[in-house]
Amino acid sequence: VKEVRVKRGNMQVLMEVVNQIGYRCLVEGVEASTIANVAGSTPPKMEFMGIENSRGMVLRHWRLNTVDMDDENADPTLKAMAEAGMVPNVIDYFDVDTDPREIFEPGQPYKIVMTSTVEGAKVYTEK
Repeated sequence: VKEVRVKRGNMQVLMEVVNQIGYRCLVEGVEASTIANVAGSTPPKMEFMGIENSRGMVLRHWRLNTVDMDDENADPTLKAMAEAGMVPNVIDYFDVDTDPREIFEPGQPYKIVMTSTVEGAKVYTEK
């Protein structure tokens, strides 16, 4: 088990990694007002995309649009970078619903995929 820790300002993201699969994601030190200041006038919301099967497990798929391109109050630097395809504007989050092997618990984070919807962008990260 490896621990990945990313710190930015007064916040940090923690994740444990086993065999290149991240789980037990934890975000600390983030307030809703901070997220709203970066994202725009309203904080982003996760949308349930459906159920998927992977490696014999049933996963729940959630999507978060990180930058509202139509929001005039969004951080201009972040918005410009997202519009240029330099940073991800979509985060797909998968957590475990059912694992027949009982390795992962229900609700445990399984993977996170960050992409850009901008044509020609080469932003892709999977954790």
